Amino acid sequence: MASHPHPLAQARADKRLSREALAALAGISPRTIYAIEVEGVRPQRATVRVLSLALRCEPKEMGLACAADIVP
Repeated sequence: MASHPHPLAQARADKRLSREALAALAGISPRTIYAIEVEGVRPQRATVRVLSLALRCEPKEMGLACAADIVP
């Protein structure tokens, strides 16, 4: 059975960003991105927000949350 990448990993790949580059753009640790993509850690709302801003996409496109769950 083939493993599918986490939607965040796909969104990151679509923008041709490494974990390190996305982390720098979002102001978070590359380890945080790894934890979300690989370990299935559910990020805090603030983390979802900075990732959404950095990738210029909705949280649901990253497989992280419904847009209604995020308070601007």
